Amino acid sequence: MSDCELWLLRHARAEDTSPDGRDRSRPLHEVGRQACSNLNHWLAQSESTRLPEQVLVSPATRTRETAKLALDGLDLPVHVHERLWLASAGDLLQIAEHGLANLNRLMLIAHNPGLESLARVLGGQLPASGFKPGTLIVLGLDKPLTRRPAQTLQVLA
Repeated sequence: MSDCELWLLRHARAEDTSPDGRDRSRPLHEVGRQACSNLNHWLAQSESTRLPEQVLVSPATRTRETAKLALDGLDLPVHVHERLWLASAGDLLQIAEHGLANLNRLMLIAHNPGLESLARVLGGQLPASGFKPGTLIVLGLDKPLTRRPAQTLQVLA
């Protein structure tokens, strides 16, 4: 049995452009909104004792929209974390270690290539199609997080 769980959610599919032309401002595409609705349904059916105790979200529009739609009605504490914007695997590992110091289950909603790289660093199994938008991977880990390879508990792609 693992000491903790790290939930890694890549934002759902986003529009190619934003009204202001900034990558950080790109909203979700309709396909991404539907993926969030599907994930919300799955999460709502999960045991509440298994859901993350805290959710950290990149400040990008598409990640905040993913969090809002996927976590709607679940009463989870969600916090925007500036360092998640285009974070490297090393940055994400530091954020996860800090967050899991006092929690058992933490979710990060962020971006690639950082999320995919972090999953690989921790030894998690990725879907054959890769860490595509809207993919959720739940890793079971021991503390410290890099002590032994993660156990992949769930993959929703």
